[in-house]
Amino acid sequence: MISSLNAIVPMLCVTAAGLAAMVAESFRDPGERMPIAGLGIVGLVGAAVATLLLWNHNVSSFGVVSADNFGLFVTWILIIVGALSIAFSGPTIDRERLPAGEYYALMLFAIAGMMLMATASDLLIIFLALEVLSIAVYVLTGIRRDSPQASEAAFKYFLLGAFSSAFFLYGIAFTYGLT
Repeated sequence: MISSLNAIVPMLCVTAAGLAAMVAESFRDPGERMPIAGLGIVGLVGAAVATLLLWNHNVSSFGVVSADNFGLFVTWILIIVGALSIAFSGPTIDRERLPAGEYYALMLFAIAGMMLMATASDLLIIFLALEVLSIAVYVLTGIRRDSPQASEAAFKYFLLGAFSSAFFLYGIAFTYGLT
């Protein structure tokens, strides 16, 4: 059972860091500054180590996630870009007065969705990963709750994503029907 989870360990590290960021934000006192970005970086470093340990092993988790070298290479790129995004977003979070824990958690969930999409070997898992990514990005779009423009943008992006997901599911149904 444990060996079948090897291919999803990088995603589990990033997801655990996102959950830890949410918990840290919920227990933070108002006005208290916590290094929540550090939790995200630690999760991404753990995912990077797991990715390096999986290199050249071509493991599969339950037959739906395959950690081959191409997927791990894309995962590695996503980890680097995610770490840079988290590292450089601190001043923007302070300037815009955004909730840091929610921001970093959503960023990490979006990265986990991208990583799952890169290593998925089943169309339904690709769809699931796309939805994990999309929902996190929808909420990130409207994270400024006091801004009507952010709410409008999040709603419009949600509508666009809903139609895109419907077309994608339609294509998956045709693909399954033909094979």
